[in-house]
Amino acid sequence: MTLEKLLAPGRINSMELDNRLVFAPIAARGAGPEGTLSPALARFYEERAKGGMGLVIMGHTYCWREEQTDGSMGLWCDAHIPPLAELVRRMHACGPRVAVELGGRGTRRPDGHSIAPSPVRFAFEPEPPREIPVEMIEYFVECYGQAARRAREAGFDAVEIHAAHGKLVSLFLSAYSNRRSDAYGGTLEKRTLFPRQIVAAIRRQAGEDFPIIFRFSADDMVEGGNTAADGLEIARIMSRAGVDAFECSAGNQEKGWNTSFNYFFPKNCIAHLARPVGDASGKPVIAVGKINDPLVAEHLLEEGAADFISLGRPFITDPELLIKAKEGRHREIRRCIYCLNCFTYKSRKNRIPTPGITCTVNPAAMREAEFPAPEPAAAPRRIMVVGGGLAGMEAAHTLAGRGHHVDLYEKSAELGGQWTIAGKAEYKSDFRTLVPWMLNAMKQTGVNVHTGVDVDRGFLEAQRPDVVVLATGAAPRGLPPVDRPAHGGPAVVQGMDVIMDRAETGDRVVVVGGRYIGMEVATKLAKQGKDVSLLEALEIGHGGIPRLVGIYRNEMVAAKVRFYPNSPLMRLNSEGVDAANNGSMLTLPCDTVVLAIGTVPVNGLARDLDELGMEYHAIGDCRQIGDALYAIREGALLGRKL
Repeated sequence: MTLEKLLAPGRINSMELDNRLVFAPIAARGAGPEGTLSPALARFYEERAKGGMGLVIMGHTYCWREEQTDGSMGLWCDAHIPPLAELVRRMHACGPRVAVELGGRGTRRPDGHSIAPSPVRFAFEPEPPREIPVEMIEYFVECYGQAARRAREAGFDAVEIHAAHGKLVSLFLSAYSNRRSDAYGGTLEKRTLFPRQIVAAIRRQAGEDFPIIFRFSADDMVEGGNTAADGLEIARIMSRAGVDAFECSAGNQEKGWNTSFNYFFPKNCIAHLARPVGDASGKPVIAVGKINDPLVAEHLLEEGAADFISLGRPFITDPELLIKAKEGRHREIRRCIYCLNCFTYKSRKNRIPTPGITCTVNPAAMREAEFPAPEPAAAPRRIMVVGGGLAGMEAAHTLAGRGHHVDLYEKSAELGGQWTIAGKAEYKSDFRTLVPWMLNAMKQTGVNVHTGVDVDRGFLEAQRPDVVVLATGAAPRGLPPVDRPAHGGPAVVQGMDVIMDRAETGDRVVVVGGRYIGMEVATKLAKQGKDVSLLEALEIGHGGIPRLVGIYRNEMVAAKVRFYPNSPLMRLNSEGVDAANNGSMLTLPCDTVVLAIGTVPVNGLARDLDELGMEYHAIGDCRQIGDALYAIREGALLGRKL
C-alpha cells in the first residue's frame, strides 16, 4: 500500500500543510519554573519535527499563571514568547507547520482548590470542585485570547483549544458536569457560550486568518453526558462561531474514557466519530484514537473517515515513524505498546528520574541528550550477551550497531524473557510488537543469536570474550516461609506458568499476589469456571497505574473473583490456606495456590565471572528488579557506553 492520501497536501484556514499526518498534542510536561520552555522539552519537540509530519501540535499549555500545572508550558506572559519563537523557528526549518494547544485543567488544580462550572464531584476527587464565578470565566476568556496573540507573535501557525475529556472547556460543554442555571449552563447553546467567547477573543487578539482547531469530546461516553448527537450539534455551533477544524476525541473525567487509550482498547476505537463531525460542521476533521500505523492512517483517509490523522504516543515511541513508512521500512518502526508509562511513570515510585514524559520502548524520549544516536566504537570488541530478554536484546543491537562483534546466548528456545509472559493475554497484542522489533534490530545490526544454550563457567572459559553483558533476568519468587502441612495440602504453582499454560490448577484456586500478574491470572482462571480468591498483603494493584488497576479490578469483578486486600498469607493447611484479614483469620479452602508475588534476580554467573577475572556488566533484572522500561533503559545505556 502506498501512502498517497496521507502524503497529500491539506489546508486548515490559511495554513497549508505538506501532508495529512498530525503529531497530536500530548501533555509532555518537562517545562521549567513558571512554565518556561526547558532545553529537554525543546529538544523533544525538535526531534519530532524532523519526522516529516505535516503539523506538530505542541501539547497542553496553560493560559493563566494560577494554573501552574505539572511541568506544562505556559503562555500567560510575554516572557514566554522569545524561547518559543526560537523553537518554532527551528521546527519550521525541519518542515512541519507548528500549532500550540491552549488548555485549562479545571479540576485537580495543583493548589488543591479544584474549580469547575458546577460543584459536581468526580469519582476520583476527594471533594466537589468550587463553582467558577462569572468574573473568573471572563478572566479566563481574556487569558485565552492573550495566549493566542502570544502564540502568533512567537511564530506558531495555529492554536488548538483543548475542549476534550475533562479539561476546563469540556466541563462547560458536558451536561454531566455543567449544572449551571446562568448564561453558561442549561441548553447546549448556553453550554457552548464559554468556548464561543474564547474563539471570539482569539479572533480579536490573533486575527481572523489565524487558524483555530477545536479538540473536543465528540461523545462523552458516559451516562448523563453528551451523546454523539450532542457532539454534532456542538460542532455546528462552534463552526458558526469561527472554528476552522475539529480534532475529534471522546470521553470525560468520570470514567477515565479519554485519549490515553491503553492496551485493553481496540485499534481506531474512536476514529468513527470524525466524519459525522465534518459533515455536520462543514470543516476539516482530524481523527484520533489508538492509530499507530501509517498504513492504517492511509486506509482511514481512503475510506473518507477524516481529512487528517493525528498520532500522539506513536511519535513518542518512534519520531521517524513516517519516514520509515515512506521508505517501506515498516518492520523498523518501533510500535507504541499503550502501557501508559509515558504519562504516569513520574507519579509513581521509581528509581528513574524523569523531567517529563517517558517511554517504555524508546528510552531517548524526553532524554535525547542522555541518549544520543550511538556512535561507532573506537575499538570493536568481542562481546557476549547472556540473556535474551529485553535488556539483553536492547544492549545487543545497540552494541552491534556501533561495530562490536556481538553474540547473544539464551538458554530457552525463544527470545523475549518475561516479556513473552507479559504479552500472552489476548488483549495485549500491542505488547507482542516489541520482541519482533528487537529481533529485526538485531538482524539488521548483525547480532549472532544462539538459543537453547545454557551459558556456564566452562562455556565462558572456552569462549573467552572481551566483555560479557550479564542480562540473565529474574525468576519467580517462591513460597514465602509459612507453615505447611506435613502431608497433603494444596498444590503450589507459579502464576507465570499458569499464564503460559505450563501449569494446571484445580477447580478451587487461591492466587497470592494482587499486582498485574496476580489479577491477570485470577481473571483467566475465573473465566474458565474455577472458584478463585485473590490474596494481597497490601492494596490490590499497589504501585500500578490507577487507570489500568481499575480495569483489572472491573475484570475480576465481572469474572466473580473474590479478592482480599491487606490480607497476607499466613499458612497452608490440609484444606487450603489461612490469611490475616482485618484482625482475624481468614480460611480459604482450595486445591491449588498460585504464586504471583514478584521475582528475584538470577545472577549466579557473576561469581564465576569475578573468579575468572573477566570484564562484565550486569543489566536489567539480574542487577535490580524493575520493569520493561527499566530493562530497556539499562540495555540502551550500556550499549552506548562500551
